Amino acid sequence: MISKRLQNVVDTVEKNRLTADIGCDHGYTAIALVKKGIAENVLATDISEGSCQKAQNNITDARLNNRITVYCGNGLEPIKKQRPEAIVISGMGGTTMSEILLAYPEILKKAKQLILQPQKDIYKVRKLLYQYDFEIISENVFKDEGKIYFLINAKKGDPVPYTETEYIYGKLNILNPSEAFKEYMEYEYNKFNAALADSGSEVSENLKKKADCAREVYQWLNAEK
Repeated sequence: MISKRLQNVVDTVEKNRLTADIGCDHGYTAIALVKKGIAENVLATDISEGSCQKAQNNITDARLNNRITVYCGNGLEPIKKQRPEAIVISGMGGTTMSEILLAYPEILKKAKQLILQPQKDIYKVRKLLYQYDFEIISENVFKDEGKIYFLINAKKGDPVPYTETEYIYGKLNILNPSEAFKEYMEYEYNKFNAALADSGSEVSENLKKKADCAREVYQWLNAEK
C-alpha cells in the first residue's frame, strides 16, 4: 500500500511507453505505474545509493526487473541519452526541481507530460513550465498525514502567462480551490499579516509584494460569490 501522496502522483500519470521517475526513493511509484499498466517501462533515478539499493530490492521482489531500470545519480544525468514521454518528480523543493529539469533541456523539450510535486518555491516551477511551453492542465492540492501537497500536471501546449499572484499560488487553485488549498491560504494570509506586524515601519518591498499576493487570493476565496 503506497501513501496517499504517491497514489495521487500515480493517478495523474497518463498511459505512456516510458516514464522517468526522478528521485525515486524506494521505487514505490515506479512499481505502481507498471503494475497498473500506466507505464510500459520506467527509468528510476535517485542520488542516494541507499535509496537505489532499496528500490532495486523492491523492484526485484515485485519481479519487474525487465520493466524498471534503476540508475544511481543526480537528477536526469543518468538517463541523459533517453527520451521519456512522462517525467515524474516529487518530494523535493521547487528550486532543486527546476535545476534538474533545466540541466537537460533536450529531455524536457521531448517530454509530453510532467507530473511535479514541489515542496516549496512552487512559483519557480510554474514559471519554468511556461518558459518551455508546458500548459498546466490541473493542480491537485490535498492533505496527507497532516501536510499539504501541491501536485502539478502539465502537458505540451500553448500556455497563457500567469500574473505574479497566479505564479505563486496557481491560477487553477484560485479558480477552483480545494479545501486543502483554502486551509493553505488561511495559513499564508495569517503568516504574512504576522510578518508585516513584526516588521513595523521597516517593511521590505519584497515582503509587501508577497503579502499583497496572499491577501488578494485570501479575499477572493472569502468574498461572497
